Amino acid sequence: MAPPERSDEPAADGVAALEEARLDDSRMRPNAARLAAWVEWLLHPEEHEYDRTVIYPDGTKREEPGRVTMANPTPGQFEPIERDFESVVAQYPLVAQYLDGMAAFSTQRVEAHDSVLSFGAAAIRNVWWLGDAHMTRLVHDFPDGDEWSGKAARAADRFIGDMSVIVTQLVKIAQEFVDVGPQYAVIVKEARNNFDAAAAALVTAFEDKFHTKTAPAPIDIAGIALTAVTAGLVTYMSGGLLGPVLQDAALAAWAAMFTDAAGKLTESNTNHGTVDGARWIELAQTYMRTQAEFMDDAVTAINGVNQQLVDLIDLFDDDKAGPGPLLEKYR
Repeated sequence: MAPPERSDEPAADGVAALEEARLDDSRMRPNAARLAAWVEWLLHPEEHEYDRTVIYPDGTKREEPGRVTMANPTPGQFEPIERDFESVVAQYPLVAQYLDGMAAFSTQRVEAHDSVLSFGAAAIRNVWWLGDAHMTRLVHDFPDGDEWSGKAARAADRFIGDMSVIVTQLVKIAQEFVDVGPQYAVIVKEARNNFDAAAAALVTAFEDKFHTKTAPAPIDIAGIALTAVTAGLVTYMSGGLLGPVLQDAALAAWAAMFTDAAGKLTESNTNHGTVDGARWIELAQTYMRTQAEFMDDAVTAINGVNQQLVDLIDLFDDDKAGPGPLLEKYR
């Protein structure tokens, strides 16, 4: 439900905040717009007759459901005047603050079948398939001594042997790197789900508080623990693939990977926080804490993927030190 005399779309500050967050094409936009509309309304009590924080003569502040007036101190003036007031969420004066998490993950193209990550993962898988299938065939089907002998045959045999070693290394590299891209993609996807859930929870709490005039029921925000993504729960086109990954296969495999990951990650749901409080500012504070926790979790998960890459690079090759231990292992 929208704020009083408003719609589910912001009309002023929130419009710019949505644009800056680049949420127009995001599935997070509906909840982002609803939240922006509420925050925009709460930040501008001078535009309505409802909730505000009233500032009393002794300096205390108290949330009130509407205007609070006092006797006019001017001699001869009997019309009451309004007490000073401010927004109930004055601690967070920018709509953009409420959209920070969404904005951080609004533009990455990871779920689309034609995303760079999708075809990149398919390309890595093709390295494995080409090496595993066709190099084996080349070695086995190359003319043997009964069919070809002499100096040229011996040179060709050495060439095939060296090529086999190189391809074996490439196959091992592909096997090690094949899941890194999908892990990053799933982290982004689930981070969006988490931030979207948090925004929806805050909107629900705002609606409940305004319409019941009491403290809303606490809302636990159960989000995906993103660090689970790097704990081996995400795989892409692993064993059993019998052919090259062409465009259509990449599309199907990418979609299947997300479906499979979602099922596994559901088991890693955890309570990241609770939108709770009797006052508007308390609801905002608990939301901000939850948003920060989701962001920390996402950063930790992405750093985990980055570290995987660093560790794998160290295993394979170093421009100064030469082949890494994993390449040496397969020489």
